[in-house]
Amino acid sequence: MFKLSDFGVTRNTATLSNGMRVVTFERAGMPLYIEALFFAGSCFDPSGKEGAAHFTEHVICSTTKKFPKRETMATFIEGFGGGTNAYTSSDVLGIESWVGDPVDLPVAVETITERIENPLINSNEVENERKVIHDEIGRYITKPDRYLPFLWNELIYRGHPSSHSVLGSHKSLDAVTTSDIKKYHQDLLLRGHAVVVASGGIKIADVCRELEAKLTTNFSKNLDIPQTFNPTRDRFVLTRRYAGTDRVYFNLGFPGCPKDHEDKVALDLTADVIAGGMSSILMKRLRLERGLVYGVGAFNVSSIDRGSWGIGTSCVKDKFDEVIGIVIEEIDNLYNGKIDQDRLQLIKNHSVKAVRFDVQTSESWVSRSSFVELFYPDRDMSLPQYLNEESKVTLDDIKRVAKKYLQPGQWYFAATGDIKESDIKIDY
Repeated sequence: MFKLSDFGVTRNTATLSNGMRVVTFERAGMPLYIEALFFAGSCFDPSGKEGAAHFTEHVICSTTKKFPKRETMATFIEGFGGGTNAYTSSDVLGIESWVGDPVDLPVAVETITERIENPLINSNEVENERKVIHDEIGRYITKPDRYLPFLWNELIYRGHPSSHSVLGSHKSLDAVTTSDIKKYHQDLLLRGHAVVVASGGIKIADVCRELEAKLTTNFSKNLDIPQTFNPTRDRFVLTRRYAGTDRVYFNLGFPGCPKDHEDKVALDLTADVIAGGMSSILMKRLRLERGLVYGVGAFNVSSIDRGSWGIGTSCVKDKFDEVIGIVIEEIDNLYNGKIDQDRLQLIKNHSVKAVRFDVQTSESWVSRSSFVELFYPDRDMSLPQYLNEESKVTLDDIKRVAKKYLQPGQWYFAATGDIKESDIKIDY
């Protein structure tokens, strides 16, 4: 049985007087990484104003009362060997900071709390960040490899709020007003559901003391997780053509399960079996034996109410039919239970051993933990628990989930490059 102590980590939890939960993963002698995470992602974007959550993130991280110029916050924390960032996904908005020396905890906390409580949301900041995001959108929509994940979400989550791009479109971005951003900040950050997660050579009492001194907002203790999303397969192929390009980028996959579902771990391993490394089935067939692709990967992406499982790769256009044929053949083999115990054991051994490389930084503990700490505070979904569940997965479990999720006639396909929907011929 795995324990947190196996990784030199101690987990502690507390709740501030304002209702915000605080979680620390204490590791003596390690730098500090801290994040405030909010249930305030792009799934809350108003219709016609898609991208509002991401826009709000940009604006609140631009200037604050203490840091009224755009460069002053970065200059401040970089003077302590640290940095700061923020991000938005379909479910969450995160604000994070880090410092090399944990004694500078007050610095990291202040750069987070300033953006939560004291952002300068005015027309100058809004219009400046609007231009920045227009450029950001352009960087994605002009690159077929970068645009593919957006196209995949648009297809597989059709009918769900997360089907639209986190960035929004040029048109929807222009519809977002300063008042919209102020409302988003008030309703979903200052009155929303939140957690602070920190890791490093710190004590939870010190983290709580700094937060109590700098946060006056009363956060919501209520959390309403949506019901599991079940897509309607009224459209299952989606392409965006980039004429004149020599490659095709594609995802072929299926609806998956939410992050807390009992099938999650077995589905993760199923993805690793088929395309989880150089020794995986598809890497061997597509690259090592035929030289058709540079790389191929499998994913099992899970969120609070939805998930997707699939294979992603790219190839030159004239090899597309051959590549997709091999991918389908191996998915069909999985569906029909053609997997042996030796391969499963290899994948499990790699996962357990490799995880020690993945958790050597303070950032890794925060990034692995903040989502589950926000949405599943009463369940043990820690790394040790995950590894314990993984160790129990049997060959029959893999066959069961493959039969359940990788069903013929239930696939979805998204592609970018010089390809049209009429070019897609998938016999599965």
